[in-house]
Formats: sequence, structure tokens, C-alpha cells
Amino acid sequence: MSEETVTVDGEIVDLEVVPTTALEGLNRAEIDMQIATAKRWPRSITDFKRKALELATLNEETAAAMFYSLKRGSKRIEGPSVRLAEIAAYSWKNLRFGARVIAVEQKQVVAQGFAFDLENNTASSVEVRRRITNSEGQRYNEDMITMTANAACSIAFRNAIYKVIPQALLLDVYKLARETATGKSLTMEQRREKILADMAKIDAKPEQVYKLVDKKSKDDITIDDILFLKGLITSIQDGETTLKTALSEGEIVPATTKLGDLTAALKVKSQGEPISNPAQRGKIEDGKEPLSAADRAILDELK
Repeated sequence: MSEETVTVDGEIVDLEVVPTTALEGLNRAEIDMQIATAKRWPRSITDFKRKALELATLNEETAAAMFYSLKRGSKRIEGPSVRLAEIAAYSWKNLRFGARVIAVEQKQVVAQGFAFDLENNTASSVEVRRRITNSEGQRYNEDMITMTANAACSIAFRNAIYKVIPQALLLDVYKLARETATGKSLTMEQRREKILADMAKIDAKPEQVYKLVDKKSKDDITIDDILFLKGLITSIQDGETTLKTALSEGEIVPATTKLGDLTAALKVKSQGEPISNPAQRGKIEDGKEPLSAADRAILDELK
């Protein structure tokens, strides 16, 4: 199908008209109708904040799912979770949103999240990549790839929502959810007991919990530690991390020196005897060197 068009110079050209498919026409009509509906019944920011707050603080368990926590080295990272994004999207109204997997590569899966504010005519599209290989470079099996893809979709959806809905409007909801999650009506002792019980549900032993928050015992756990652990539980349940990964964060990676060589070297230094292995001698003059306080502490720990 074509039609003739006369240019400014008087030249007649044929332009091909590409017909709109039935599906494209339906999609366009659907979006136009939704935009018209959104303009007719605009949202109320006051209603949004009230509804989001009611849902986010419905109970202690729901409130604990409103934020996530991760451990990166010695630092704690915390932020609003996928569950809070779901409540925000529901309460915001006049919003089209979703997530899908757009590629499964050899080493990564790629997910795309989108959010379209029909009332404000603003949209966001976010891509998230997740590794589908283990530490040895082996590809996950089909079930693990599916789980990783679902986690990537959740993260992509969350990021897209928070690019459309101003986080400033969710700040009070976020803060009150954190307060509710700690169990305001409980004593500190009860809160500690409860967080240990919650961590046990994800197979974390008490000593592992103490390691995660860098504490020696249950009595040392603080409110901030409880908030971090509750967020970590959310992260593990959402597939953003695992207990094993969280426990390994912040560990000091040993140098290439073998433990046996280090132990032998320290023992030789402590005894003031010559070191027969040149590789162990290093900068030690005449094969002897007095044992420093730091080295002695290491040697005592190795014993």
C-alpha cells in the first residue's frame, strides 16, 4: 500500500504506508484508555502514604520484609526491599509495571523491570544481570538458573519502581517499618531471643549469628544488629544473597604463604635457630631474627 506525496520542489514521490497490526492497535488503545482513566481519577499523595504505611506496618513480620541487608566486607548495606516496592506500586495507583527475563547467557541471566506512571507520563526501564556460574566457573543447573532468573526479575522490578515513585514519599514508611520490625512491645532480651529464632529458620547457628554482627555473645547484640539481621533474612529469602555468602564477607583472605611454612618460620625465629630454607629466610640477617610480639601472638594462635 502506498500514496503519492508532492515535495517542496514539486517532485512526486511514493511513500509506503505500513499498516498497524491488530495487536499494536489493541495495545495502543488499551494504554490510551488507561491514561484517560488516570487523568480522570488522579492519585492522592496523602492516600498513598496512609495506605502504604498501613500495609508496611501491618505486623512485625511484614515490617521486617520491608528492607534488606547485605554485608560487603566490613560494611553493612541496607535499603528498601522488593516487598516494599510491591506495596508502593499497589498504593501509588495509575501505574503499569512488571519484569521479565530478556536473555539467558552462558554466564549470566539478564532481567528487565519496567514501570510506567500513566498519570505523570513518566517511565523507567532497568536491566539487572545475575551470575549463573559457581565459584569454580561451572554453570548452574536448570533449577538454579530459574531461581536466579526470578531473583533478577525481583531486583529489576524493585529498581524500576523506585525510579518512578519518589523515595522521599516512602521515607517515613521505611523508618516506621524498621521500628515495627524490632518489636517495640518486647524487652531487649525477648528481641534477642526472637532474632536468634528467626535466624535459626534459615539454618543459622547462634555462633554464626554472632559472627555476622561481630559480637561475642547474645547479650552484645544491639538494636542495629537486629535490624541488620532482619534485613539479611529478607535478602536471603528474596534470593539476593545466601547465608554462606554473608558469612564469608569480611573474612581475611590468607596470603600465598603456606600455613606450614609460616608456622615453621615463626618457630625458627622464636628459637633463634638458622633457617635452612632460603625461601623462608627473606630479609632475616644471618638466618636469625628475634620473634616480635605480633609474630609471637600469631604463633600462639597457631598452636
